[in-house]
Amino acid sequence: MTVSQRWPHPIVVALSAVPVTVVGAGAVAERKIAALLEGGASVTVVSPEATPSVEAWAAEGRLTLKRRPYRAGDLKGARLAYAATSRSEVNRAVRVEAIAEGVWLNVVDQPDLCDFITPAIVRRGDLTIAISTNGRAPALAKQIREDLERQFGADLAERVDEAARARPKTNVERSEVAVPLPGTTAGRVALVGAGPGDPELLTLKGRRLLEQADTVVYDALVSTRLLDFCSPSAERIFVGKRDSRHTLPQAEINELL
Repeated sequence: MTVSQRWPHPIVVALSAVPVTVVGAGAVAERKIAALLEGGASVTVVSPEATPSVEAWAAEGRLTLKRRPYRAGDLKGARLAYAATSRSEVNRAVRVEAIAEGVWLNVVDQPDLCDFITPAIVRRGDLTIAISTNGRAPALAKQIREDLERQFGADLAERVDEAARARPKTNVERSEVAVPLPGTTAGRVALVGAGPGDPELLTLKGRRLLEQADTVVYDALVSTRLLDFCSPSAERIFVGKRDSRHTLPQAEINELL
């Protein structure tokens, strides 16, 4: 990175009722529009042609569709805008107006014209995971997103709900998980069968649980190769038993869990 370059600053923006203008209504624009509608934005689309989905959203009253080419003035009143046309001269004209009106603009596949970049998203309930390559490799960002979608299942939404319920009711900034409420459990315990010991035979869910665990308690029957799936920050506690040699009595293991 040169001195003149800076890393983009990631933020999460509340779009409920925020006016957003999208220039273009093809397949790429449709994906942007769908995400904006999901976020509750007040969307205006400017395009002489539109995909069936965009036409349907307009018919349902979910957005305003102006069936004509872009012209100067279309960004007036908008707070965000997207240019998603196949004509570079149109995209650049939108950029000129965005600068004049002080509207933040995203021009699809032209990061040099962008004020912000829309990342690839994985959502699990209230959990949002965003992946960005600063606009340099969107195909790679998509691949990473798909990998994360396979890795992180719907149970993550439940974990967010559990953490929210356990969060201390205080205005003081503090960790959501490090300090449990009095009378509540500090976490949850998952039992993962090690099988015959071959890491490649471990179930996908078992691997995911090991990757997410804060603490892993394991015995002498577990192959140490399985521990490679654990997070580097996870605490690992050996409680193995061999003949009459017990690392910890069973009662202490139960208490530990």
